[in-house]
Amino acid sequence: MGVTMSDGEEKETPMAECGSCRAIIPLDSKECSECGIKISGVSEVSLGECGACNSLVPIDSKKCPDCGVYFVADDVLDVLRDWFANTGIEAKKLFEKFDSDSDGSIDAEELRAGLLKMNLADLPPSQVDRLIDEVDTDSDGVISLAELVFSISGEEISSDVSEAVEDLESSAKPKDYSDNVLERVVEKHAIDDKAKFLEFAQSYDENDNDYLTESELKKAAADYVDQNIEPSVESELVQDDEQTDEIESSDEDEYSDSADESIDEAELEDEEEEELDVNDSDEIIADSAMENLTKLVSTAASLDMTIRDMFESIDGDEDGMITGPELQKGIVEICGDSLSPSEVFEIISLVDEDSNGRIDAFELIDIIESMDVEMDSDSVVNPVSPFQLLTNYMDETGYTPSALFNSLDIDGDSKVSKEELNLTLHKELDDEITPELVDELMDMFDEDEDGFVDMIEFVATIEEHDDQEVDQSASLSDKKEFPSKWQRRMMSKQWKDVVWPLVHSAFVFFIILWLVNATLAPFVDGTGGIVEMDSEVGSTTTLDGTTYFDGDAYPCDESVQIDGCKNSLAPFAAEGGEISMPAGFYWDGILFIILGTLGLVGGLFTQLSIVPGWRARARAMKENSDEKSAVKTALDEEVDDTEEDTYEVTDDDSEE
Repeated sequence: MGVTMSDGEEKETPMAECGSCRAIIPLDSKECSECGIKISGVSEVSLGECGACNSLVPIDSKKCPDCGVYFVADDVLDVLRDWFANTGIEAKKLFEKFDSDSDGSIDAEELRAGLLKMNLADLPPSQVDRLIDEVDTDSDGVISLAELVFSISGEEISSDVSEAVEDLESSAKPKDYSDNVLERVVEKHAIDDKAKFLEFAQSYDENDNDYLTESELKKAAADYVDQNIEPSVESELVQDDEQTDEIESSDEDEYSDSADESIDEAELEDEEEEELDVNDSDEIIADSAMENLTKLVSTAASLDMTIRDMFESIDGDEDGMITGPELQKGIVEICGDSLSPSEVFEIISLVDEDSNGRIDAFELIDIIESMDVEMDSDSVVNPVSPFQLLTNYMDETGYTPSALFNSLDIDGDSKVSKEELNLTLHKELDDEITPELVDELMDMFDEDEDGFVDMIEFVATIEEHDDQEVDQSASLSDKKEFPSKWQRRMMSKQWKDVVWPLVHSAFVFFIILWLVNATLAPFVDGTGGIVEMDSEVGSTTTLDGTTYFDGDAYPCDESVQIDGCKNSLAPFAAEGGEISMPAGFYWDGILFIILGTLGLVGGLFTQLSIVPGWRARARAMKENSDEKSAVKTALDEEVDDTEEDTYEVTDDDSEE
């Protein structure tokens, strides 16, 4: 049963909600009648309008995909907590980055500039004020370090003077301060009671931001020390007052002036020391970061890593950016050093040129190129031509062109097909040969383009490339003759039968000569030479009446000395201008024996190893020359046959 609709009835129009102003409009509308925004379509996801480019994006987006602007986060603190977890940076470091004027607090402008610099959020003034109200627990309009730490981590800053703080809570709100700065100031001014000093310093908060800076603590310490010294000085002045009123007034004026001057001088010295401490601290941090970075780069270079290899090994998620945790892990893997998050952050700050808290490849390249470390940006491999691969294989195997052709001609039909070339080269060169290289070789050798390579084409192509290589290298170096005159002599039969045996025998005789000189010592008579007496009777008396006992140095007498008066030649080791010493091995004789042994081994190696290689090379050159002549003859015959055929055809045409 059908249903009819009267003319008075209206069709029901589907409606939808505008993603920008939430107005209810017809589903098929092209633009919103309320806010004027253009409708791009229907989406089940809640959408919002980008305030910069008016594009519709998901309502939970943190960044516009069209114009790239960052959106106001509903909870910027969640963004900060995620950022801390990813980078590993301490809250104090972030506070110092935001606190541009170093007054110990973060105001609205500093907070907005810091969030923009870190690429965390771009907040309008109203949202900045909202964030400050959320973090500012004491409602003073600014954010202190303790408030920032508590908002992000939920932890409170520990204090060594908690008792003093508890005492001050009843009367006034205690000022914040840095524990490290307080310890340094107290130690420098030799203050024992930190709680009492902290109570005294509460009034030195010059900018009323509830945070005591280092300069304020130093000024308070100087006044605190002067105030403790003042009672003893005043007691002495009171005793002087009893003697004379004039001295009292004079001393008071002098003390007042000197006290003022000492305070002024102390303030100036403290300010100068503060500036020096800050500068020295920055320089030490920068030097430490550069030292750690230099060690990382040097270690990577010693491992033959390029800058690309180093970057990819550290970039764990392969997003093209190195974060703090990735850098910390990479340093452990490459150097083995475990750095703290603050040390890693200092390295990132040193390299990070755009201050986005991460390192990209270009920033890493720039800093490494400025260092005194040799490290390539990337590895470069020079491609090898297919013909070079073939000639290298021919040199390694010792093949002549004709022998290589025969090894390629598997079926023995005096022609090499593409399949035969591919099969043989793949078997011998494995992964170095690709189908493209085989095609290139076939195009190079197959001059008549019949799909096969014959002996003439193969040898002629190789000879042509050899000639080109000789022409290219002629301007760089002179071609060395082979075999040379001396090489031909050493390969001759006369050298093999006569000269080489004489050379080896000469070295053997030389070695034996020095061995005999050290042991038998038949060459020099040592009678009369001064030696240590060693006799069977224990003593002897010479012609001049001198008596010598065993162990005394005396003119050697062969009839008395047990071993006789044998002497060994020692032209270099002998002392006192002599050329001989008592029989034995001396350093010059040992040196001559070593030289003779080296000469004998070198001669044998040359005759038995090097000379046969020369002979094989000369034989291969001769065979190659014969093959060239044969190929040239074949080419000449082919040309002659072609000319004869042409001549016959011409004659036939003329007869017709």
